[in-house]
Amino acid sequence: MKKIILLLSIVSVLGLTGCGNDDDNRVDNDTIAESWNVGPVTFLESEDYSILVNLNLQYTSDVVLVYRQVGVGNTGNPVWQIVPHTLYPTQGELDYVANFDTQFAEIYVQANYDMSLTPQYLQNQYFKIVIIPANDFSNGRMATDFSDYETVAKMYNIKESDAKTAKVIKK
Repeated sequence: MKKIILLLSIVSVLGLTGCGNDDDNRVDNDTIAESWNVGPVTFLESEDYSILVNLNLQYTSDVVLVYRQVGVGNTGNPVWQIVPHTLYPTQGELDYVANFDTQFAEIYVQANYDMSLTPQYLQNQYFKIVIIPANDFSNGRMATDFSDYETVAKMYNIKESDAKTAKVIKK
């Protein structure tokens, strides 16, 4: 039993010392989060209620999170809600959905009713797109509540002053 404990102790120490990084001058570009502001946008029937946002991701393994502004809080700051999200106006069910690849994020709206009846969900919409490094999912950050933009911004040190303005491409 003592030999097993000794062996486990040695393996643990070796494993921990192997985690260090002696190259302090290295820029770690693949673990830096980025954010874009999108809007105001209006979703049009002629464009299938869809917009494209040019992302041009540097790393194909990055994760894209999309948030929709749903109001303004007591402090005057925007309130963000993760997409996809379903709303239930009296007319039926309306969904905001996002898809992405390494070049573009597509944000679109779909409903089981005539969306022209609820223009407030189509006009002057604002979104925030956040790119986070995928390697964090293997580093224990998977337990984070990504639906809460403020938590994500704090964890990844995202500052509004650093946000880029996204280029929206109509379909």
